[in-house]
Amino acid sequence: MLDQQIKDLELRISNLETKTNALTEEAKAKLKAGDKAGAKRILGKKKKIVDQIKQSEGAMAMMEEQKLMLDSAEQTRAMMQAIKAGNEDS
Repeated sequence: MLDQQIKDLELRISNLETKTNALTEEAKAKLKAGDKAGAKRILGKKKKIVDQIKQSEGAMAMMEEQKLMLDSAEQTRAMMQAIKAGNEDS
């Protein structure tokens, strides 16, 4: 479940990065055409998308950390079961 959510976030980040690149090019074109206000507006949109990317990256890092903790807990549980089974056989 976490793996799929992590993949979904990676895809979202990739799509948002593509949007930021397109907005950068659009802002450059507006500046070249002399439309400073339009370029500024587009850069404002880009900043909001960059903030979304940062938020998604933070969420993804948290999910990856949770996945590692769950994996570790599962390994500990399996080890404890093996120890318990070994003690019962003794």
